[in-house]
Amino acid sequence: MLKKINRWALLSVVGLSLAAGHPSQIEAKEETLSSVSASDIGDINPHLYDTRSLFAQATPFEGLVGFDQEGEIIPVLAESWEVSEDGKTYAFQIREGVTFSDGEVLNGEAVAKNFQALLDNRERHAWMDIFNLIEKVEATGDYEFTMTLSEPYAATLNDLGNTRPFKIISPKQFVDGGTKDGIEAPIGTGAYVLGDRKEDEYFEFERNEDYWGDAPDVKKYHFEVMPDVNLHSLALEKGNIDFLYGMKDVATDTFKEYKDKKGYTAELSDITNTRLLIFNSTQGPLNDPAVREALAYGVNREEMAESLFDGLEEPMGRLFSTDVPYADVELEDFTYDPDRVNKVLDDAGWIMGAGGVREKDGQTLKLKTYYVTTHADEKEMAEYLQASLQAFGIHLDVIGEESQAVRDRWDDGSYDILFRDTWGPTYDPYAFLGTIGSTQTSLTYSAQGIKDFKEVREKILNTQTTTDDKERKADFEYILKALHDQYAFIPLTGVKNRVVYNDRVEFGGFDANIQQKPLKDFKIK
Repeated sequence: MLKKINRWALLSVVGLSLAAGHPSQIEAKEETLSSVSASDIGDINPHLYDTRSLFAQATPFEGLVGFDQEGEIIPVLAESWEVSEDGKTYAFQIREGVTFSDGEVLNGEAVAKNFQALLDNRERHAWMDIFNLIEKVEATGDYEFTMTLSEPYAATLNDLGNTRPFKIISPKQFVDGGTKDGIEAPIGTGAYVLGDRKEDEYFEFERNEDYWGDAPDVKKYHFEVMPDVNLHSLALEKGNIDFLYGMKDVATDTFKEYKDKKGYTAELSDITNTRLLIFNSTQGPLNDPAVREALAYGVNREEMAESLFDGLEEPMGRLFSTDVPYADVELEDFTYDPDRVNKVLDDAGWIMGAGGVREKDGQTLKLKTYYVTTHADEKEMAEYLQASLQAFGIHLDVIGEESQAVRDRWDDGSYDILFRDTWGPTYDPYAFLGTIGSTQTSLTYSAQGIKDFKEVREKILNTQTTTDDKERKADFEYILKALHDQYAFIPLTGVKNRVVYNDRVEFGGFDANIQQKPLKDFKIK
């Protein structure tokens, strides 16, 4: 937190870092907006899964469809589409007159090559149910692309519109005819192209002057790589950057500092998604539903929302907001109930032992949680959780790691507790729950320990393929009740996206996808 840091020393560091030198940063200042990123952009091939910077992975590329700011599906590289009566065939009319930024023409064949490249790496994408259903992709005309599924799939257009992997890359950039082994360069059809870059220091996006759509106002974006979120606020104060956008880059203290500061504007979106605790419920104390129940009722969400987030987030007692499709289900929201926590642990045989830590059958109630050091607010959340659970005889070790290390734990289950979020309007509920139904992921580990896991998984798969909306609604009700009542996920707070900007900036609104930055919609006054 800033209280423990020499603020003026940090200002000096920021000044030296940004003034030392990137000529591109100061040239054409009137046409450039500057910001920061908590991580380097890594590999921005959208057909793969480098997790360092999803917004950068999305920026140069577009898909057949996308989302407006309300999360509604809109045409992008496909002007229109038709779906067969049986729901298995999608015929897309590809927008004419579009070229990739390397001059390659976008047509039905280019789209088909991209989809085939994804199918050639089908196992890597199996977390998305659609990859288990695609039977055939083909160019059925110069500007027509057709995809055939083995079964109808309700989330088809949502999946095609999300950040990855269904973005269209110039086939000229394929390696050995595909994308699974990398691409030559990140060339798409987007409004911006990747410009100058120095790994782990800075990167830039420049306006695509041949963009097929409305030209964006901002000619260039310059992003400094700053893993230390404390420096983000100071860089803004010193005038070296113009804006901060997104949950990873705008710490709660930063938002509080600038919301009433002259020369700056700070804005919040509506609730976008839910912060969660997830578990490896397949082993150790968390395989015991009593322990998971204790966590569900041992967190004071109201206090967390107020003390950690200054009211910028709201207490959330269920997995999804009732505004999420199919999530308006009758549930008893989790609330803070210390008496219930102590009783459920006592009744389950977890007896208070030496040192104030509960024990059962020779096993101590000691757990580990890991947080991403570059994510604003996660350390404070972990320490708050640690202090809260200690009062009930639950010992929690708090360990900070870099992003990829924590991501590796998602995949191999080497954790007790992790912080995750639901994925927001363009992914919830289909894609988020779909990962539980298809492959072994961190969300699967969390749900796998509940007694109704087999039935939940079967019903998740059925929600994707049934054409009967009444049946789908009933399935979602069963799924959400089972996950809630058996404590598969512990919701904490409802997240609102954040932006802070100076008076040079005209902000055009939040992106529906919380992992992306709406670069096309910023303007310079």
